[in-house]
Amino acid sequence: MSVDFQPCNVKHSILERVHGADESISCPRKVHLWARDAGELGYSQGIHEIKCPGSTCDVQLSVDMTLETMQKNEALILFHWSKWDWETLHCHRPWGQKWVFYTLESPLNTKEHVVPPTRYYSNTYDYIMSFRYDSDFRADYGQYLAGKPQIEANVTRNWAQNRSRPVVWMASNCKRTTWPRQDFVNRLARYINVDMYGRCGNQTCTAGTEDCERALKQHKFLLALENSECTDYITEKFWIQALYREIVPIVFGPPRRLRNRAGIREFLKKVDADDALYGKYFEWKKKGSLKPYGGSTRSIMCELGDRLEADAKAVRNGTYKPTKQKDWNTWWLDSCKKKGRVPK
Repeated sequence: MSVDFQPCNVKHSILERVHGADESISCPRKVHLWARDAGELGYSQGIHEIKCPGSTCDVQLSVDMTLETMQKNEALILFHWSKWDWETLHCHRPWGQKWVFYTLESPLNTKEHVVPPTRYYSNTYDYIMSFRYDSDFRADYGQYLAGKPQIEANVTRNWAQNRSRPVVWMASNCKRTTWPRQDFVNRLARYINVDMYGRCGNQTCTAGTEDCERALKQHKFLLALENSECTDYITEKFWIQALYREIVPIVFGPPRRLRNRAGIREFLKKVDADDALYGKYFEWKKKGSLKPYGGSTRSIMCELGDRLEADAKAVRNGTYKPTKQKDWNTWWLDSCKKKGRVPK
């Protein structure tokens, strides 16, 4: 769905918009997700009533790409996969409406249009909802909850049991990466067996099926190799494919003890042959637990609803302070490393 260009003169600041708005508190909090379909987020086109235990208000989420819906809601979420025209949206932006930048993707795989043009640089987004730790709302793929042990300290278990295969890799993005990931995996496979699933490999399994789960859980190590080296960018490869399935992840990042393929393969063979040594990589379960994306009973939309309510009260009390705007060049566009070299 496209939106026709409609020029207008938009000069008001975020603070001017806020103080010109009707900030009365009404339930449910009404939020518009600008997307044709947001299956990736679990929402189809239409209206969704989201329950928010512990909050004053629930959230009513409308999913579509129409200006009519936009003007009926107090917040607009601009989802990175969607398309829009900045001039048109700003022309029809209601006074006081909060705008949210929402993405789970790295800057490398996020469409460039999510960054506002220069004239709207400082008066577009009120909140950031992303994987970045310094976002207003953390929309990450998983979290480690320190101090909430998953298993008791005295529990003993052979974590290598029934895991007869060494390494597995699942990937669908074979070319658009900030480093030669495919080349690294292919070279590593010359020295240690690597089962490759997905479009980048030669084996297939349907994600989420029992057969696929059984195939993955036969392995001791999973190559949790991101396509982008960006600030705070850790995806389901690490949290879900590896840790949640109780497989030891192998990650690509700052060099520490394993600086080349020879060191990697020798270390993997050593750990693969020693069940006790392999088991040490699960000691974290005795000190904390894993919270995967979507693992909370409260939707992130409820966090947004709470913030809308708090900001509305602050406006009425005269204590509202707008969120400091990000420098989109340094904070977002330049937060990824350029193409790197594959370890020798």
